Amino acid sequence: MHSVGHHNLPSYALLRSFECAARHESFTQAAEELHLTQSAVSRQVKELEDIMGATLFRRVGRRVVLTEGGRRFAADLAIDLENLKQSV
Repeated sequence: MHSVGHHNLPSYALLRSFECAARHESFTQAAEELHLTQSAVSRQVKELEDIMGATLFRRVGRRVVLTEGGRRFAADLAIDLENLKQSV
């Protein structure tokens, strides 16, 4: 993963889609929870991967599996999102 400049920070929507997909290890279940289509979640995760310059999920047939980098990012992001919820 490369450093992301503040002018190219990912949106909350991208981060939320990734967090939800990571938690479920499923774009379909994330889409259901977020009231989006599966393709919208997939596109948002791909956009986040492009911004970060890293593959966060391995696509295995119809399944998605977090990469090691994706697992680390998901753990950090879960803490950050919880802190954000607590502060508002």
